[in-house]
Amino acid sequence: MSKRNLIIFAIVLIILAVASQWVGRTGNKNQDDKIGQPVLDAAMVEAFDELILEGSKGIIRFKKSNDQWGIQEKNGYPVDMKKLLELIDNLTHNTVASLVTKDEKRLEYFKVIYRNSESGNDTNSGTQLTLKESGNVIFKMMAGKQREAKSDRPDMPSYPDGQYIRIGDSKVVYLIKENLLFDSDPKEWIQTTLLSIDKKEIKSVRFEVQNDNFLLRRAEKGKELDLEGLQEGAKMNDYERSSLLSELEDFKIDDILEISLIPETELELKARITVDVYDASPLTFRVYSKLVENPLEPQKKDEEKEYSYFINFVQSDEKGEDSKWSQVQELGRNWFFKMEEWKAKRWIKTRQDFIEESK
Repeated sequence: MSKRNLIIFAIVLIILAVASQWVGRTGNKNQDDKIGQPVLDAAMVEAFDELILEGSKGIIRFKKSNDQWGIQEKNGYPVDMKKLLELIDNLTHNTVASLVTKDEKRLEYFKVIYRNSESGNDTNSGTQLTLKESGNVIFKMMAGKQREAKSDRPDMPSYPDGQYIRIGDSKVVYLIKENLLFDSDPKEWIQTTLLSIDKKEIKSVRFEVQNDNFLLRRAEKGKELDLEGLQEGAKMNDYERSSLLSELEDFKIDDILEISLIPETELELKARITVDVYDASPLTFRVYSKLVENPLEPQKKDEEKEYSYFINFVQSDEKGEDSKWSQVQELGRNWFFKMEEWKAKRWIKTRQDFIEESK
């Protein structure tokens, strides 16, 4: 072989070697192409109509129907949309930082074994998130073990510094630098803010509390809400007025319970409240108490007994979806809304509670 041909042959070998390395790197890149990419492609956000979370606290399904998201485990009760949007925002903005391992045997260690579909111990698995469109899975992932970072100070414990995840069926573990907090407890996802009434639009609030009925009313729009029938020299308690208006501006509950699960005989009506606003019909709700029974302590004294508190909305004569209160009244057909004791007792007031004590 001539010297010229040897040179050409050598060049060809070099080209083939470089090409082989390039192909190998391209293949690796295809496997690692999630690096630097968001966990969830933003294009999927408009596509899915069902989201499922499976974790240590159980399973929860969010289903979209008529542009409304409901919790299937709560018979379609509305989802806390702020929390749901935060979850989706975290998925679309958190990016994959690095590839950790492709060793299938390490999946269980990083807690990214899919629940009920792969061999492994579900109790040693993380939280699975699945997105569906018309019943078909379009995305799934596991949020597994958190990476622990050691504190620079010996007296301080380590702290979470990223999370190991798995995307799709690929048996690859990735790391993201943020922590995805997937809570699979249905109670944590219910819509808890039922009302948000502009303070300035509240015309009056009527209290019917056992034998004490009284009215707080504005003489005209723009004036202070005041207690009707005050004696000369008496003044309404500013703190009570402010607290009441703040509650109506951000009217929150603690939990929900189906009406069918509480016998009417176990409830005691404590108050009936009617809120009248300038731009809609009045809204009325009732406050109930229910004795918390403890079989281990059946003979408690009256002052030691514990109670749970519930509210429910009275159905209005005003019909149609355009009613300002249509959503809460519709929910009130099926649900009692549980309130913390201190919140419920804001509505179990007497007339005297709203009068400032004389100094």
